[in-house]
Amino acid sequence: MSGTYLFVRHFGPLTSVEIWFNRFTVFVGPQGSGKSSIAKLYSTFLWMEKRLVRGLDTIAYFEQYSRFKKKLAAYHRIESYFYDDTEILFKGRNYMFDFRNGKLSISPTDSDMEVGEVAKVMYVPSERNYLSTMGNVSGLKSLPESLYTFKEEFDSACRHYYAGLNLPIENVRYEYDRLNNISWLIGKDYKVRLTDASSGFQTVTPLLLVTSYLSDLVGRRKAEKSGTLSVEELQRLRMEVNKVINNPGLSDEVREAALAGISKRYRYSGFVNIVEEPEENLFPSSQKSVLYSLISYVLKGSGNELVFTTHSPYMINFLTLSIKGGEIKRKGGDEQTIGGIVPVESLINGKEVSVYQLSNGCAEKLSTYNDLPSDNNYLNNSLFETNEAFNELLDIEDAITVK
Repeated sequence: MSGTYLFVRHFGPLTSVEIWFNRFTVFVGPQGSGKSSIAKLYSTFLWMEKRLVRGLDTIAYFEQYSRFKKKLAAYHRIESYFYDDTEILFKGRNYMFDFRNGKLSISPTDSDMEVGEVAKVMYVPSERNYLSTMGNVSGLKSLPESLYTFKEEFDSACRHYYAGLNLPIENVRYEYDRLNNISWLIGKDYKVRLTDASSGFQTVTPLLLVTSYLSDLVGRRKAEKSGTLSVEELQRLRMEVNKVINNPGLSDEVREAALAGISKRYRYSGFVNIVEEPEENLFPSSQKSVLYSLISYVLKGSGNELVFTTHSPYMINFLTLSIKGGEIKRKGGDEQTIGGIVPVESLINGKEVSVYQLSNGCAEKLSTYNDLPSDNNYLNNSLFETNEAFNELLDIEDAITVK
């Protein structure tokens, strides 16, 4: 379990919400209910915590008047969500962030994390299909800044998988032509540029490539640095950081590049994947494949997490299948038989799953039965209402027939 905690009061569409993040945390609810607002705040605080742990920024820097509100929140375009009485409390693994009365206060927490360890965090915005349809978005204005960050990881993933990566949808394979900078999707009897592919593939390909790339990157970094950083090693790294930060002769670009090089010598505690609507533009069976793939990447490392927002009732149902399959496997069920329904590498423990439904500015954690999320949620209820409406129409039709 992540153990991180977020409380939000009077922020954008959120009136009062309290979230404990789990290894798998899901947000459902109508559009505009605040699902993405919570995910964006979580991403922002994890990023700030990483900068503090690694010495790349100081508490005083982040606490400067309006920096959190006007600059850091602007990264996700939520700077206009603040009210005079907004309160936000985030308890991370290493620091506590408390925003109230228009001011941010930060204090260290008692942490059991190993020295210098932080998670690799990736926020996957819903606008990710722009990267597939337009290729180069650097000249476009008015796009979220988070999309440009995601683009950098996507470009790295494309180059990394130049030899190919099998996608979990329709036996399609991704390949990258490094010479001509072209992404290809290859099926059984076709080959098409990603820019010309269907909307579903244009949306899901960047998500799967970046997830696979960063998951493997964190795993490799852990393997390469099996020993933890000693206090002396951490001090030396921070001295290098301070030397770079305090060098007036470096441009901002050169300074960030140097800091990025130093950061590569740190060890990651895990990979936190924060995804807006992973089901976007996908047929239900493809939604299932993508969800199981995302789950499998989380299970590759003990410190990995998946946070996602969704409007799809199928995603919750498929998640329930993954939990139930894991329960049966723990009871001694045959892996091969279970694997015919849910991939064995995607079976999870229901205790590591939290589903929150948002409405009217509040967030309610779904109750569970034997660790399975309740069927009584907004998404399933919407399906039920449709069936009820159809039955009412049948009643009207029967009344006409009787007449």
